[in-house]
Amino acid sequence: MHLLLRVLTIGSICGICAFLPRDAAALTYTEVDSFAAPTNATMMIYSPTMDALVLKNAASAIVAIDIESGEPTTRLANTRFTDMTLSPSGRYVFGADYGGENIGYGTPSSTSYVHRLDLTSMTWDLRTAYIAGNVQAVSDTQVILKSIDQWVTFTNNAWGGGTALVPLNTASGYWGPGYYASVYFGDFRYDIRTGRLLHGNAGLSSQEIQAFRIANNEFVKQEGSGIYGSAQGYGGTVVLATDGSAFYYGALQVDPLDVTHNVRVFPERIYAANGSVAHGNGKYYDAHTGLLLGALPFSTTIYAMNPSGDDFWAFDPASTTVHHFMPSSNVAMATAGGVASASSAYSAAFPVSPINNNERAGANWGNGGGWADGTLNTFPDWVQINFAGSKTIDHVVVYTVQDYWANPVEPTDTMTFTQWGLTDFTVQGWNGTAWVILGTVSGNNLVKRTVNFAAYTTDRIRINITNALGAYSRITEVEAWGQ
Repeated sequence: MHLLLRVLTIGSICGICAFLPRDAAALTYTEVDSFAAPTNATMMIYSPTMDALVLKNAASAIVAIDIESGEPTTRLANTRFTDMTLSPSGRYVFGADYGGENIGYGTPSSTSYVHRLDLTSMTWDLRTAYIAGNVQAVSDTQVILKSIDQWVTFTNNAWGGGTALVPLNTASGYWGPGYYASVYFGDFRYDIRTGRLLHGNAGLSSQEIQAFRIANNEFVKQEGSGIYGSAQGYGGTVVLATDGSAFYYGALQVDPLDVTHNVRVFPERIYAANGSVAHGNGKYYDAHTGLLLGALPFSTTIYAMNPSGDDFWAFDPASTTVHHFMPSSNVAMATAGGVASASSAYSAAFPVSPINNNERAGANWGNGGGWADGTLNTFPDWVQINFAGSKTIDHVVVYTVQDYWANPVEPTDTMTFTQWGLTDFTVQGWNGTAWVILGTVSGNNLVKRTVNFAAYTTDRIRINITNALGAYSRITEVEAWGQ
């Protein structure tokens, strides 16, 4: 596909970011791929196992894309696609093709279908179903279906070898093969790790979360938030974190093992989440604190998360494009295997070793808190960090000494200096035989200076300093971000 990289830095989008915990404030995403979407997506699924992205439009089609080749495979609905889900193995996508219901009676008005896409061959199969409004995969050959009448039923179905799905659960009676769930219409998520099915209603009256357990193919009702209970005032989305650590009902995060336990409330509805990050409308939050971490370059509520990783795809409705984002890490840190060296050092009180210890403010300056060179008014000076092997990086952040060095604070993107900082330097990468200039900074007055450049693969970087205030070069930290 069309490769590109774009850096999203956290500090530039919110004033509170300087006060976030260090690991949260350091989070960045790099956009590593993007292309035009073949349809206007209302839902997406990502299978990294099969290197496939699957998009569902408003009703008429599901389009699967082989990410490597870019080839799309389109499946048209017999009536209308209302939902889709990925099997736990990552091999199959199931699409619910809803035939309709006699509202208020919970009976089908016409035939529903479930389509199954094998992502290994990009081929489709089909079964009829009693009612297929929403779908959740239990395995490659088993799905749970839900009606979308005002009061809903569930069916637990085997794929089977015939033309129709085979219900596995005991029917409640009047509702055909369905189990009467005694919940108002909404959406649900199944967690294969716990065997629990979590339902959040649409919230047109009482907003409620109800848990069920699948035992011996039967639905067993568990705890619920109650009528006008602990989930009242929330709803609108239903999201299970990819690692099963949290369940989101709109802006409300609850314990997925006890949905009566409210954990925290986010500033907006959550549309996708993994164990660390919760995604709102283009913004993303720390899943453990609810604090804002950053924002994508566009607004969206359509995400496709890696089921077992930290990367994700997002759909930009304004440009009808899809974008692949991966988290970046600071590969220069000593804890990541980075080793720092320098052209010289003023004394043992100003060693080079602190420049990759993840302490950016320069605390304890003059007592091992940062580096200063040992050549008065003589340039260039340099510091170098060797990585733990080759890394692909796309930006470096250089931190220099604050004016009030005896009482420093966490640097922000706008903090300036007037006394001791680096004014002119280049960021260089080693190509195996020589240093290559990746970025040049002139006339700098920022304590924290970010240098962006095209993605570059190297096993070491060098900051080559050609001028600084106060007769010496001084650095408190160097970060190199990439994978």
